Amino acid sequence: MSIALMITDRDLSSLSKALSDKLPDVAIKQWPDCCLDKNVEFAVAWRHPMSMWQQFPNLKVVSSLGAGVDGLITDQSRPEHIQLTRIVDNNLSIQMSEFVLTAILMHKCRINEFQQASTKREWVFHPRLKHDTVTILGAGEIGMAVAERLNANGFSVSTWSQTKKSAPYIAQSFTGDKELHKSVENAAFVVSILPATKDTDNIVNKRLLSSMPKHAYFINVGRGNAVDEKALLHALDKEFVSGALLDVFKDEPLPETHAFWQCKKLQITPHISAITEESAIVEQIVDNYLRFKQKKPLKNRVNVENGY
Repeated sequence: MSIALMITDRDLSSLSKALSDKLPDVAIKQWPDCCLDKNVEFAVAWRHPMSMWQQFPNLKVVSSLGAGVDGLITDQSRPEHIQLTRIVDNNLSIQMSEFVLTAILMHKCRINEFQQASTKREWVFHPRLKHDTVTILGAGEIGMAVAERLNANGFSVSTWSQTKKSAPYIAQSFTGDKELHKSVENAAFVVSILPATKDTDNIVNKRLLSSMPKHAYFINVGRGNAVDEKALLHALDKEFVSGALLDVFKDEPLPETHAFWQCKKLQITPHISAITEESAIVEQIVDNYLRFKQKKPLKNRVNVENGY
């Protein structure tokens, strides 16, 4: 049997070798050198080619290379019978918590302002910001871990999600569409850790940004689809919010001509807030492949209707 690596945005030498070492009797094939292969029943995908489904008539399982599965779910040509799985890495919660805490503290201590001044050789003084209220949009496993880390560092944290959350480190849990705008009204920092679903498309729009205090700082480490980019640029330009940091975007890599690059109130990072280690990826792919061959239930199955 064979495993096809349908990944188009990186060198696969290391991943292919690691899988071969763990599964010496399985052929590990890489795109584009695995077309029209009837032996492929299991594939690993990330930014997969749209023709993938036609190449493997016996394909039964596709594992996302990471936690995100929006590219697979939104592919209208994907056969419904194919099982989807994703990578779940507990270390991602730690990385994301560190990243968000760092981003908030840098803004609160005005490090970015001082950095910009230093490039002009300007000696400026500004007291640090005093606001410490945070609202996290998306209170799944990672969102709750971020909330706990922020609370441990002195922030008052509220969450917004589709279901009620209860934890000693949560000041208030907002739920559903009716409480979305209320959830950000008093937030000095709004952090989106939302998954990419049809319900989260452009959820951070003109109305939501207008509901935030003018001193609010917006951070997106979830998925780029959640942000109405024109609305965010307008809000930053008109000072409806004080600034933003984006780690994810609708189009990645962010095009060189994108207006975001020219916005001085916007910090850009290249989708690095949390990165899954290759060892964790290989372990979970191998485990699910063996489970598939043994006709056992797969781990980390994706609920297509929920989008994750």
